[in-house]
Amino acid sequence: MFSETTLRVEQISEIMKRFQWDEGKLKVAKAAYGNCSDKRNYSTLSGNFTFLSNKNELLDFIEKQQRMK
Repeated sequence: MFSETTLRVEQISEIMKRFQWDEGKLKVAKAAYGNCSDKRNYSTLSGNFTFLSNKNELLDFIEKQQRMK
């Protein structure tokens, strides 16, 4: 989806806001992680979700990605 594009967290947040449902937002957030230039701020994207379960899923995903380094 974002294979050749570098994005900042603010840009990813704007893309996420185009999706009405958390499911779409979560897919975007996960897909864009590898192309993010400021990953240290990635957890702030959890504020875009309605449901706590989706927020936690993103935070778990970020943690796993950081451990894989």
